[in-house]
Amino acid sequence: MKMAITGSTLNNTTSTASTTGENIINDNAVQVAFFMIYTAIFVLGIFGNVLVCYVVFRNKAMQTVTNLFITNLALSDILLCILAVPFTPLYTFLGEWVFGRIICHLVSYAQGISVYISTLTLTSIAIDRYFVIIYPFHPRMKLSTCICIIVVIWIFSMLVTLPYGVYMKHTNIGNSHSTVKKYFCDENWPSEDWRRTFGGITTAMQFLIPFLIMAFCYICVSLKLNDRARSKPGSKNSRLVYNFSRKVLLEVRT
Repeated sequence: MKMAITGSTLNNTTSTASTTGENIINDNAVQVAFFMIYTAIFVLGIFGNVLVCYVVFRNKAMQTVTNLFITNLALSDILLCILAVPFTPLYTFLGEWVFGRIICHLVSYAQGISVYISTLTLTSIAIDRYFVIIYPFHPRMKLSTCICIIVVIWIFSMLVTLPYGVYMKHTNIGNSHSTVKKYFCDENWPSEDWRRTFGGITTAMQFLIPFLIMAFCYICVSLKLNDRARSKPGSKNSRLVYNFSRKVLLEVRT
């Protein structure tokens, strides 16, 4: 027996789901749990990453290429903790944006920058590891070169994320006669095509291209290290080669 689903049924179902979601968000226990989780993330994120930066900057011996890249990751995480972690749960639970127009643009912009910096820094680490392992006798990347790469990463991240920060809109819902107005912070692109184009470019540059580069680098590194382990003196393969050569030599002598 088939049941016909009318428009009113769908509307009622959607309304019920929306009401259930709002009830969960407005539940005090849920809010307390999220507050504790986000507070822990904020405190640990700030403390841990500041500690990483302090150790690297304080200790001259720790200032290597890899550690500078790791420090750049820490700076990116600090940016994310300061300009994303506090505002995200508050915006969700309050149901409106109460932090003003400037913060509306700044939070989204900082989030995009942080993701780009993290992704590009991880890609740079992968490329550095690739050249160190695959070409061990080539000169290692200089610290000055590493610093230049980090600066380029920051500038590039700020430029390509700029549209995301610009096209955020701080709007209010309510007529001119209403005394209570709710403000929201949402994306406001000139057209849907602009939004899709920017989203596609961002997906390619933030995920697809870095993923392919890192996958290639680490697969090559893994294969190279595996070959070295096999040819290492004392390994199983090297003993087999030695025994085979010894056997052939004895047969030739006899």
